[in-house]
Amino acid sequence: MTIGIDGHALHIFLFAPLQPGAGSPERALGRAWGAASKLGMSAPALDLDRPVELPDTLPTDDAWFRLLAAKTDSDARNTAIMFTAHDVAAVVVRLRPPANETDGADIWTGLSRAWRNAAGDEQLTGALGAVHVFTGFGDHSAAALAIEATAIARKVQADHAGSGLELSAVIEPGIAVWDMEVPWGRSIVTLADRDTAAVLDEWCWLTGGNDDLGRFVRYFMHASKLRFEVSVFQRGISELREQEHKLDADLTEMFALHQQFESEGVSTGQLIDAQSRLGRDQGEAAGLLISITRLRDLRQTVEIAAHNLRAYQPDDVEPAPSTMSPFARELALADWLAHRVQHEIAYLESCRERVGEAQKLTELRLQQISAAQGRTANLLTVLQTGLLGALLGAFSISNTLGAKFSVPTSVRAAMMAFVASVAFLLPVLALRWTNRYAWPELTGAGIIGAAAGWLCAVLLSSRAPLWMILLSAAVGAVALAGGASLANGRHPRN
Repeated sequence: MTIGIDGHALHIFLFAPLQPGAGSPERALGRAWGAASKLGMSAPALDLDRPVELPDTLPTDDAWFRLLAAKTDSDARNTAIMFTAHDVAAVVVRLRPPANETDGADIWTGLSRAWRNAAGDEQLTGALGAVHVFTGFGDHSAAALAIEATAIARKVQADHAGSGLELSAVIEPGIAVWDMEVPWGRSIVTLADRDTAAVLDEWCWLTGGNDDLGRFVRYFMHASKLRFEVSVFQRGISELREQEHKLDADLTEMFALHQQFESEGVSTGQLIDAQSRLGRDQGEAAGLLISITRLRDLRQTVEIAAHNLRAYQPDDVEPAPSTMSPFARELALADWLAHRVQHEIAYLESCRERVGEAQKLTELRLQQISAAQGRTANLLTVLQTGLLGALLGAFSISNTLGAKFSVPTSVRAAMMAFVASVAFLLPVLALRWTNRYAWPELTGAGIIGAAAGWLCAVLLSSRAPLWMILLSAAVGAVALAGGASLANGRHPRN
């Protein structure tokens, strides 16, 4: 069956965030407006009564709808408008073929090529998305058009750089729709029966009173915002995941260190290093909090977009020729993004909680070690004080009772060296008792041992030869340093 199509038109919807500079010539809206001029649209559109040129500054008061500029060509067949709606600025261009051109489906191809030649192939800067809607009407019902005109729709979209997923639907009040993804946005072919042609024209333009946007313009505006948010989420999620994995790796290492503490013990230095890393992780966790708030904002944006999509979504006619209509897929995309955002929020919150718990556990471990070191240091300080007090007390009693001690010079020197080494080095050894002694501590123990060996040698004989003193000092140093190493070896090295 041959399908006759009339009333060919191409509508270009180009949406951008409403922000300063959105209408500048180098950005998407300004380029689209300039492309319309190249196609002959430079005269005022009398029925719209708006300036021909884009305003230098766009209003940003979140108005429901404001028409800012409009222009047409000499015979008023092709028209371009610029408007703002809430937080979006947009340019919509309507192209129609010359009145004497009746070359069937190739008319759409000609309109598409004319627009692409005027607009150029450069990437659209600052755009939320672009939608090209090919419209026409025929003598058949929408259900028949959806079946019989599929080949025509595919031919048009293939020439329009379309490829990949194709969705179709029949919608009330009688319109067949084909939707195909393209590199720069979406390509839509819509065919209506003759009774619905006026409705389709209004849906792709302004309402009859020119006081609001047509239903398709509103719908695809919200759909473009949703797809833009999806692209933002997909671009940012890889960096966020990398940050999450780094934190998880640090936390895994941290909890392994605490398990080692339970079984083998760890040094204070290791825990201090761990706490330092956790400090950095806490800073990154603060960055996660910022990410969480942005994801919550995104979730709210998605919920609003889904609400608006449902409000302007046309009703499908059953049975549809495709397993999923483009409108149902839009809502499925909104649900998918909302679910993913909620999942990421929950994961980030859990990650922040794990960082906080690791920080608390590390601080607790450090407090435990500090308390143990304090108890040990206090005990050895008491022992040191008791030893020195005993020596001093013995000398005091001797002097008080009048006893006379004749101490050789060699014994006096050894005694002074022993007492000085104990007084100076014993506190250091006490402080380091909870860690495995390294060479500085073992050297200190060896000095005390050497002094003790020297004292023993001269106590046995005040006239002991030098070789005996040196041998005794060496034996004392090795014995005390070796004993300290063996007794303290159960602690891990700092």
